Amino acid sequence: MAGTNTDTSFSTTGWIDNNTIAEFSTEPIKKGQTEIYPIPLIAPNRAGVFTLHFSLLVNGAKIEGGNFDLPVTVVNPNPQENLAATSDIIIDDPRMRIGSFTTEEPMEFISTFDYTIKDTDGLELGKIIPGTKTLVFYNEESKKYSASWGEQAISSDKPLRLVPTDLNAYFSISNHELLARWGHKVNYNEFRDTFEIRLAETGYIWIINELGMENYLKGMAEESDSSHIEFLKTMAVVERSYAYYHLKNPGKHLAGGFVLDADYDQVYRGYVREKISPNMVAAIEETRGMVVTYNGDPVYTPYFARSNGKTKSAKVVWGTDQPWLQPVVAPYDKGKTLWGHGVGMSARDGLYRAKDGATWDAIVKYY
Repeated sequence: MAGTNTDTSFSTTGWIDNNTIAEFSTEPIKKGQTEIYPIPLIAPNRAGVFTLHFSLLVNGAKIEGGNFDLPVTVVNPNPQENLAATSDIIIDDPRMRIGSFTTEEPMEFISTFDYTIKDTDGLELGKIIPGTKTLVFYNEESKKYSASWGEQAISSDKPLRLVPTDLNAYFSISNHELLARWGHKVNYNEFRDTFEIRLAETGYIWIINELGMENYLKGMAEESDSSHIEFLKTMAVVERSYAYYHLKNPGKHLAGGFVLDADYDQVYRGYVREKISPNMVAAIEETRGMVVTYNGDPVYTPYFARSNGKTKSAKVVWGTDQPWLQPVVAPYDKGKTLWGHGVGMSARDGLYRAKDGATWDAIVKYY
């Protein structure tokens, strides 16, 4: 005896074929006897209320009275249906603290904007005349932070902050060199907003750049400015989401005193990068404040360079299952080798999707 169903969208690999569920015992079933047979089903990739029609057959012929219906409700079959990357959640411009680099050398700070030197309690220690070079450092022997400019000098037991009146102000660290790999004439030594020097609990002296989220994103160097605009918008949203998640869930760098590292979390290169990336700046402005959410909550949005044709789940790589980080096919990566952890968005696959006409929100939701 066999059981069949007319809706093949529920069939699983456990079925004999797309219509035949299973073959049952040929032993006689006595009147009044109850037999229980499990019916394995796989939910289709769409939500809704379904009615499955079943029949019992013997030698291919239906048994009289052997027809029955089974109602099935499918709720949220695809985690991506809960995923949003639109204006339903718009964040303001929260302050980000970025660990830019470590140093043991005095830093030469200079800006054409008005800056005030404060300690981390907010106590004002001095004002810097625009264009004046200021030497800022931590003295290992005295265990004090010091700054000197012109004929003035100060010292403090607490970390020093150089804070502008205009939050769009920028400054340079004239003795800091970080050359772009693709062009050695580009030195990433300019930053917007606030400069801070801090001896971290880890023992390293960190230069921390504090600034608004949107200006932070404009200094990102995770993508080429010549990339397709829809891909740049995609990157703007996932980078913002990644940063916002860690801002609201601190822990990675508590000992350092900042939210994200400028190299190992997301590659951030400051105001110089912003000046040479007009397309990325436009993409950030067009998606301003937008973050990826799942069930209404902002989520972690990892991305990587390239897959081998399929992404990986968060559970496989990191041991924690996340419904919005499930494996998907990345056809544009087929035949390539994996570059990166493999979870979330493949940048290469995402870029080619944009070139083929996909919009940024469709790309985000796909991964």
